[in-house]
Amino acid sequence: MNKEMIPYDKILSRKECLFAAFFSACSLFIGLDTKEPYESHISSSILNAFFELFEQAGDMFAGNGFYILVVSAAILVLYNKVFKIKADTDFSPRFVIGEKVIAVFFALMYTGGRAYRYNDTLACLLVPKFNIIKAVIIAVGFYYLYLAAIHLLYFLFEKRNDIVLPNGKFRECIDKFNVGQYFLFIFLMWLPHLIFRYPGALSSDNWKQLNEFFGYLPFITDQPVVHTVSVGLLAKLSVNIFGSANIGIFLYVLIQAAAMSYVLAQTLKLFSEWKMPAWFRMSVMFLYACTPYFMGNAAWAIKDYPHMIGYVLWGICFVKIVLEKKHAFSIVEDKKLIGCWIIGAVLMSLYRKNGLHIYVLACVIYCVISVIKEKSKKVVSMLLLFIVPLVLSVGIEKSVINIFNITEIQQQDAYSLLFQQTARYYYYHSDELTDEEREAIGDILDLETLYDDYTVECSDNVKSGYHAENMQQMMRYFKVWFFMFFKHPECYLEATWNQNYYIFMPDFDNIVYNESCHTGNAIADPDLMEKLDVHVPTQIQGFAVFICSMYRFLNKLPIISTLNNLCVYVFMMFAISFFMKSKKKTYYSIAMLPLWLSLLFIVLAPMIVDQPRYSWAIFYLMPMMMALYMHLLDGERSHE
Repeated sequence: MNKEMIPYDKILSRKECLFAAFFSACSLFIGLDTKEPYESHISSSILNAFFELFEQAGDMFAGNGFYILVVSAAILVLYNKVFKIKADTDFSPRFVIGEKVIAVFFALMYTGGRAYRYNDTLACLLVPKFNIIKAVIIAVGFYYLYLAAIHLLYFLFEKRNDIVLPNGKFRECIDKFNVGQYFLFIFLMWLPHLIFRYPGALSSDNWKQLNEFFGYLPFITDQPVVHTVSVGLLAKLSVNIFGSANIGIFLYVLIQAAAMSYVLAQTLKLFSEWKMPAWFRMSVMFLYACTPYFMGNAAWAIKDYPHMIGYVLWGICFVKIVLEKKHAFSIVEDKKLIGCWIIGAVLMSLYRKNGLHIYVLACVIYCVISVIKEKSKKVVSMLLLFIVPLVLSVGIEKSVINIFNITEIQQQDAYSLLFQQTARYYYYHSDELTDEEREAIGDILDLETLYDDYTVECSDNVKSGYHAENMQQMMRYFKVWFFMFFKHPECYLEATWNQNYYIFMPDFDNIVYNESCHTGNAIADPDLMEKLDVHVPTQIQGFAVFICSMYRFLNKLPIISTLNNLCVYVFMMFAISFFMKSKKKTYYSIAMLPLWLSLLFIVLAPMIVDQPRYSWAIFYLMPMMMALYMHLLDGERSHE
């Protein structure tokens, strides 16, 4: 055996498995709520220190000793099996180091998340001092859990073809499915949920848009204008014909659900073309058609949904382009790819501003890599393909703004992260601000209310006070923001981490369902409510409440809760990117740009807790990334 290779069954010894199992079990049960021991009146400082250690350690395990024993035994069996799985080949030290780095990163992010969940600060890991021991146990325990997860995920891909499902009628059917049949299966599975939540699930954003469209509020560009007009026109048409906006809203929901069903059907067709294992295709079909995250979102008339339809369609095209290393495009030969690319990019750009930013960044990065790494000189047609959707989306938006006489305002979301960092700095260190800093911040934000506006989970209150009048004020603020960082860098770090730690919490349920058309209607003008007459018919009263209660129940079940957890998908992003690199498939990891950029914009967004829609792209595209990696492995073996 090559001395540079490590046999995989020697990575973790039996003794280390025992140690790892105990720490992993403890990390699942201990909390950071540490009480100070009672006054012992022990004069010796050494004896008193041991007394406090025993008291606090006992409190840490109190009532959980039996559970920790049982779970430790179960995890020990799991670790002994997982870390003894034989691979077809041995692994280099670089591979072993790489997977340990990922496990360390996620373990530390989780430990920090536990601190923020407990008390909104990392300081609770240090005070009282005994919490340092707890933090170490949590970090070490989850390190081994994540390391085992990487092992399992790696061997799931390596042994993917060894997993054989029993033959059955359903299995035989889906092996012959075409796009239309995939579409019908998904859409018909969703249809009862759309009917039960008739006319559709709305939100405060929807009602604000309707207020603006029908003239009860100034019509401004705070929401995507194309979405506002789309929903508004259908609602208006429905009122004129039926006397109620119900039919119009339901029609909008049906159209968007059908469009998403068709796009997801395209991914399933791609999996069939790539000859993905039956277990994988059936799992993804179950995910699409039967899990609350997918069928529950279909009834929501929110702007993020058409944005996501375009995002997934564009993501499919992006994967195909990267996979084929396409740098030139023919209108005749690539007309379907070009058409889908344009439609997807326009939808994702029109319905959310961050969609436009993600599209531009992804295209620029792909062009740069193509020119530098692939030495491609055929950039003209590539640039034309990338520019056309930009021109179309900007042109359509400007046309809608002019036709409906909409007032353009400056977007605030782009500065959410900066404002959140400034607000936390002001919350904890306002007494250290200089007159220049106060003036610069006051020109941008409401300084009088900044202390009360700051909330750790959301920057909406802070950014709502944004009132800059010119770019000179913004440049002055940027300068002050930059230099304030060096005074208290930990404050900026905590502002960002505290708002986004949910991304790395596998035990955090961040699923939200708007039940019906009444959600968020408190902000609707009473005259608008009377005009639109949006209501749930008497015959189906209670169905929306029941179905959303069922969603929440299903989300708490072990398998479905895992399938609906953002951390699981982010972890797979890291793992698959690492696997691609280890297999010398680094170039193809460019296909994951839409997911990585989406993760970046989650961090930059105003919030993630109670707003899972910001993370939809990662959920909707991850099955395709898993399939891509397995497809690359199949291609690698076909050349052996």
